[in-house]
Amino acid sequence: MVGPIFSNILQAIHKPVTDSRTFLISPNAGPSSYAGKNCSPFFYVTSYQNDQVHEILGKVAQDRGYKRVYVLVPIIRPARIPSPASSSDYKGEIVEESYMPLGTLDFQVELSKIASLKPDAVFTFMPGGPV
Repeated sequence: MVGPIFSNILQAIHKPVTDSRTFLISPNAGPSSYAGKNCSPFFYVTSYQNDQVHEILGKVAQDRGYKRVYVLVPIIRPARIPSPASSSDYKGEIVEESYMPLGTLDFQVELSKIASLKPDAVFTFMPGGPV
């Protein structure tokens, strides 16, 4: 079985698929909860582990001296979108976390917040809406 794109969907199908000894290949979603002790020989991710990108972004933000970061990410539950705040390297302040429904096209409220809060950096991850 190949897919899906979103981690919350992967989390719903992972156990039944791998328990049936069917290979599950994920071209995108890679929740860290399936690494280490929960690793299955029937599960392969061809992209990356989800928190790798966010962990290194936290290090970059810290190394560049960003003290205040605004986070703008989609609402994808039950999966939580990691951010620089989840990085073990980032020691700065997250001035605000805004969660948007998938497919949102109007960001005026968030852009106004960003302008008023004046963060050193903005972190966002927008994978697009469901098709």
